[in-house]
Parts: sequence; C-alpha cells; structure tokens
Amino acid sequence: RDTIPEVLELIASHPEVDAVIQLGLGIQANQARLMRNGPFYPDHGLERIVAYHERQDARFAQAAADISDSTGKPILIATELAVADPDNAGPAAVRASGRLCYPSANRAVTALAHTWERSRWRIARGLPVEV
Repeated sequence: RDTIPEVLELIASHPEVDAVIQLGLGIQANQARLMRNGPFYPDHGLERIVAYHERQDARFAQAAADISDSTGKPILIATELAVADPDNAGPAAVRASGRLCYPSANRAVTALAHTWERSRWRIARGLPVEV
C-alpha cells in the first residue's frame, strides 16, 4: 500500500509539528537503476517495475513540495543520492520543484536550524517571516 504521501500529510498537518525532515527519498529509483543495469533487464517485465519505482520517487518528492506549500511548513528532503546519483528520480524531482535536496540528514538539520534562527531574528525586529 502506498502510504508515504498520506503519512507525510498527517505529520505535517499536526499542530505540534513545525517542520519535517524526510529521509530515504530515491531508494526505489536506486533499486530501479540496479535492475536496469542487471542481467535480466529489459526482459521479464522489468521495464514496468523500473518505471514504477522511478515514478514513485518522483511522486513522493512532488507530494513533499505540495504538502509543504499547503501546510506552510518546511519539508526538507535528505538523501545521500543527492550527490551519489544526482540523476536519481527522487533528488531530481526535488530540484525540479525548486527546492534543495540535502546530501545528509545532518545538513538538513543544520539548514532547518538556520531557518529557525533567521525567523527568530526577523520576528525580534518586527519584520515579516519569509516563507
């Protein structure tokens, strides 16, 4: 069952959640790459499976962008595939949405901390918080 967009929506919509860091995007598309480069591709119905996995990761990236927009909360995506395989459907879809795909959870957490600090700085000066 396809639950990632639904769970992400539930988490981001919760009133006590201010932001989300999503890890693991691109895993399905990476599996697709391994299948495509394997000895059984393109036979045995693997084209359909490869295309499905790539579509799923692209869809998950778009869902994160859409949910971030609808909730007004940052959803940061982190995956080492952002640098290890930048053409992976997941990180590529994040970039296509105009957002950054962080190469590690550490970097996403640091970026979120800087965003929070900047928001507090703007609020302290009576400036509007940028979204």
